[in-house]
Amino acid sequence: WPAEESFWAFGIDAARAVALGRRYGQNALVWWEPGATPALWWL
Repeated sequence: WPAEESFWAFGIDAARAVALGRRYGQNALVWWEPGATPALWWL
């Protein structure tokens, strides 16, 4: 499928990340916390 624009947002919590993704029409986001494995979250 077509590429999406993306950005990296530091210092926000998971709920805010999901809200931003939905607001800007993203299909998914990658969530990562220090010491953890990154995870792909479908929106």
